[in-house]
Amino acid sequence: MKGKMRAALLSLVCVVLWTGSAVAGPTGNHFTNGGEGIKVATVGPPGFYYRLYNFFYHTDTLTGGDGKKLPADLDVFVYAQVHRPIWVTNIKIFGGDWLPNVVIPVVYNDFKAGGLTDSRVSLGDCVVEPIAISWHGEQGDAVMMCATVTTSTSSGA
Repeated sequence: MKGKMRAALLSLVCVVLWTGSAVAGPTGNHFTNGGEGIKVATVGPPGFYYRLYNFFYHTDTLTGGDGKKLPADLDVFVYAQVHRPIWVTNIKIFGGDWLPNVVIPVVYNDFKAGGLTDSRVSLGDCVVEPIAISWHGEQGDAVMMCATVTTSTSSGA
């Protein structure tokens, strides 16, 4: 009976968190696709882990919807250093390891276009994943996460 109550409570928390993000509306992609690579669902045994992702992007070209280059005085450089502490606990939920973690991006932007310039370092949209569970099998691993995104609203001024 105690296990059923725990499962029901966990399910309720997941539904509430997912519903909250659905109501908030689309806010874009909060993590670069492919950043984890092919082993995205592989999590180590219980312990503390620290992942550090580095993403670079540079362009001086602007293209239209048809793929043709548009005349623009443009130079954009973005560097993001994304910190991700992960704690894989000994606590089992639905037979998997509970691993709360956070994603903390620190982003440098250098933007020049049409006489306008902007250069700053700022905190990006942080992701808090209080509910994450990993399962390990003989032929593969699986991870389920329920995340909350804290969207930055600063003007950067």
